[in-house]
Amino acid sequence: MAAQRLIITAVALILFARADNPVLEVEVLVGDTSQPLVLRDGSDPCEIIRSFCGPRDACVWQLVKHVQPLLQADWAAASARLAISDAYLAGCAGNASFARGAPRGNASAELVGFLEAAIASRDAHSPFLRRYNREKAKLAPEERVAHYAAVARLLPGNAAAIDHLACALTATGQRASAARVLRRGVEVLHLWPSALQRPSTLVAGLEARPLWDDLDEFPAVRAVAGGGVLAALLPELVAELARDRADSLVVAQAEGLVDGARARWDEIVLFKHDVDDAAAAARFPRTLAAIRDADDGRGPSFFNAKVSILHPGSRILPHCGPSNARLRAHLAVSHGGGASIRVGDRAPVSWVPGEALVLDDSFEHEVVHAGAAPRVVLILDFWHPDLPAEDRAFAKYGVT
Repeated sequence: MAAQRLIITAVALILFARADNPVLEVEVLVGDTSQPLVLRDGSDPCEIIRSFCGPRDACVWQLVKHVQPLLQADWAAASARLAISDAYLAGCAGNASFARGAPRGNASAELVGFLEAAIASRDAHSPFLRRYNREKAKLAPEERVAHYAAVARLLPGNAAAIDHLACALTATGQRASAARVLRRGVEVLHLWPSALQRPSTLVAGLEARPLWDDLDEFPAVRAVAGGGVLAALLPELVAELARDRADSLVVAQAEGLVDGARARWDEIVLFKHDVDDAAAAARFPRTLAAIRDADDGRGPSFFNAKVSILHPGSRILPHCGPSNARLRAHLAVSHGGGASIRVGDRAPVSWVPGEALVLDDSFEHEVVHAGAAPRVVLILDFWHPDLPAEDRAFAKYGVT
């Protein structure tokens, strides 16, 4: 049986006309025999496909690739008629172990409601969306899995929803399920070129490198590394860190950080989208002036600047940035050793005080700090050099 041919000979979507009709029917040629795969009201596509295919994993994957686009064509009707499970969202390949039937909890249900309202308003600046983005970080790791499974059901073709579901699964140790989710995003939905580069907004045609090793390609980055930025930043940073926490610009980061007794990750935003933070401008005047002086001859080079402080014993889980339209420079301010970053399929690298590295954070990256002293880096964002100047708009690419 396993050696028999499997050919999808005809695919017919049955209209959602009467309750006693099939929802979807696929005609399959197995060997020389034509067999129908039928989804009826209440069917779980994953269970029906796996039952049809038996032990033939290639059969499962081939059928999923044919069935999914049909369901996507009228997802509202399909999801109302079928039992779309988390296992199906994972690609129906193997035993998905995550959150099947698990309640989302009150906090998650409220957040999904905000997201539904934001989608209904079709407004990228909806107050519901702002509330959703602000509050979702408060979910516990276990609740995040069920939450993002619900979001993926709500937005089944959305790159961010699929990626966040995979990241939530990874955070709770369910790596096999996470891999199935990402494989579906690449091979079925065609959201990304690979499971290692999965931004929410992917711009075609831009050169893709996890790490850009030749800093001569980026004169402004080299100017920052070789200029007076560190000399300006260090005394201003020491003064800021000495302030009372209530009066400090230091903001604790929670999302993506592995829980642990010593886990701690702080950031100080200096400017965002080319606009200085007012308090930062008053407290880091020399630093901001030194950064602004780093000009490659085509106008301001950097549109985001922040200081990232990762404390010993911390780990930042694998995740991807919002778009490949930007690149990110790390200028090491202080690093006593023991911390490293892995970007895409490149071997982990560490930081050297006074030196810079450039990465494309649309590739999956993670940071582990097993050293004894905080790792401090200045992070500077700039547009990908292949992106035309007329296309460099933050809202267009979701660049945060």
